[in-house]
This record gives sequence, C-alpha cells and structure tokens, in this order.
Amino acid sequence: MIKIALGIGKISKSREKSVIFAVDYIEEMSIIINHFDKYPLITHEISDYLLFKQCFEIIKQGKHLIQRGLLEIIVL
Repeated sequence: MIKIALGIGKISKSREKSVIFAVDYIEEMSIIINHFDKYPLITHEISDYLLFKQCFEIIKQGKHLIQRGLLEIIVL
C-alpha cells in the first residue's frame, strides 16, 4: 500500500514475515521527505526524521562530496 500511495519504490521480501521498501533515486527520496513534511510523525521518531532530513539536504546539495559536508553528516 505504501508503494501504491507514494507511486515510487520497490518491495522485496526480507524474511518470512517482513519486507523491505527501498528507493533508488534522490528524486524518490524527495517524495518521501515531502510526505513526512505534509503528514508529520507524532512519535519520538520525529527527531530521527529531522536529522535524516538534514542529512538528505546536505546530500541533495552535493555538499557530502567535500570533507566539511561529510563531517557535518557524521556529526548529525
């Protein structure tokens, strides 16, 4: 249902009772980020999401390719 709702990603079986939802392109990550911005998490995972979003923005801007940007991700 997640794949259908977002219109992106791939589903693969991980174990007998679990699956993996994965995306391959940065454009697909933008769709996921936009979804969670529109429908924020209401659990303690919101802090993890906000750190993930900061890392994503660094990568999207290409700053992870320089030492300073990579160090910023490591600190986050």
